[in-house]
Amino acid sequence: MEKELAILLDKIQHDMYERALSRFNDKIKNASNWQDFMSHLNSKNVVLTPWCEKRECEEKVKERSGIETKEGVVEGENSLTGQAKTLCVPLQYEPLSSGDKCFHCGDVAKVRVYWGRSY
Repeated sequence: MEKELAILLDKIQHDMYERALSRFNDKIKNASNWQDFMSHLNSKNVVLTPWCEKRECEEKVKERSGIETKEGVVEGENSLTGQAKTLCVPLQYEPLSSGDKCFHCGDVAKVRVYWGRSY
């Protein structure tokens, strides 16, 4: 009985993990330009972009995304109004090519980074 219970619990844990991983992966979207970035961000996704890694670019993305999102809010609608921020550089991602540019400023991209909302 204990062995069967352990097997059942392992299966439940595995199924829960696979379901969570699938849901997470479904919410990751790629963007290489501002328009796609904002569209994905406003659809409550995590957005993977090429990025220059410059602090000033990150600050401008944060500010601009907050302003543009607030401008698009409809009165009485339950909308997200937080600014975008970098979440992390994934451990594994598609390598950048020599021609990849930062989705925001157009400078040479150095990494791919996940962006999400700050609230």
